[in-house]
Amino acid sequence: MVFELHDSIEQLPGSTGARKLLVERSLEYLRSLEASSGKDLTLKWELAEAYKRIGDAQGNPEVANLGDSAGALDSYARARGLLHQITAADRGNAAALQTLAALDRAGAGILSASGGSVNRSTCCGMPWMPCGRSRCAVQRLKFGRPSR
Repeated sequence: MVFELHDSIEQLPGSTGARKLLVERSLEYLRSLEASSGKDLTLKWELAEAYKRIGDAQGNPEVANLGDSAGALDSYARARGLLHQITAADRGNAAALQTLAALDRAGAGILSASGGSVNRSTCCGMPWMPCGRSRCAVQRLKFGRPSR
């Protein structure tokens, strides 16, 4: 429901305040759910996807966003943490690996748009992700070999 509301007001002139409030309240709710997620991998997946969407709304330069680059990167980091828990339990989870790669791309877009330099020693400038890890894992699943 949160994303339905956000998507319906995203392009409305003057909706920035409402979108910001929606994002703030959503983050509060997600954090409380995350704290009680335990070992429920399905819930962790849903939370990771929600954090990614919230991060996009906060600062992804590819979509209408609130200009909160730091908040977006924090939401992406939370999504990554949940996805790492999923891949630790299920190393062959292609959807989680693909989402990790998408988060790297989105984070790099934010850093690039905000004038941050992209460090090639980390994956797309994400300091918490060694270069190529999620992309290579996805490539191994798809093609049986890593990409470099």
